[in-house]
Amino acid sequence: MRRYKEFAATLYSKESKPRLITAQVAMEIPFTIFLDGEEMVTLMATPEYLAELATGFLVYEGILSDYDDLVALELERDKYVARVTTARPGSVAHRVYGRRNIPSGCGGTTSGFYRAADLLKIRPVESNTTFEPEEVFRLTAYLNDASDLYRTTRGVHHASLYHREREIIRREDIGRHNAVDKIAGHCLINRISTNDTMLLVSGRTSSDIVLKCARLGIPVLVARAAATDLAVELADKLGITLINQAKAGKFHVMTHCERIKQE
Repeated sequence: MRRYKEFAATLYSKESKPRLITAQVAMEIPFTIFLDGEEMVTLMATPEYLAELATGFLVYEGILSDYDDLVALELERDKYVARVTTARPGSVAHRVYGRRNIPSGCGGTTSGFYRAADLLKIRPVESNTTFEPEEVFRLTAYLNDASDLYRTTRGVHHASLYHREREIIRREDIGRHNAVDKIAGHCLINRISTNDTMLLVSGRTSSDIVLKCARLGIPVLVARAAATDLAVELADKLGITLINQAKAGKFHVMTHCERIKQE
């Protein structure tokens, strides 16, 4: 499957004269999800792991209560369409969410219904797992190097889920929320436990990402970029160790620092 396209470009540099090059650009496609026969949402995404994306998005946006509500998922790959059949057609979440188009730049949720439902239903993450600071340093340094599409295009976000020394799953997408939803969908489809794991993301941390981690039960969230104030407040309330600014040999533990050992 093609993940990027090549375009002619002119490279300008302080070290040399302008010259023609071939630039690799990440592909962006409109991926539309139909829920029980009705068009629900269009996500701008990279054209791979779309079943995982649809599954993770529907469950961890709170549109479906859990994975067992998903009866069938049929992909029309040539049209970038997913047709989902649920156990409870016409649910309240379906009607309130309505038809939306979510751009690739931010993704995530814009629904007030989602906010209210999540804050009422999500339980704090309970985990006694701990990580060495060196593990955080090593894994964040590895994050960019491990992303093939990022190295090729410099135009995608990526996320990785780790359990100790083992990487469970890694996904890339033009949208940071999409990358997390693909990981979530993979774990749901394959019945993979996320207890005692660490999620690393390449972009900033918003409240939406924290809520997704809480739904997944992931105790430690690490981001190379900054976090928003609401993300920090929610992480504290939901029992998540939030680490940001993880780069250049340092990081900030914003909440629940007991899970990161102090040397």
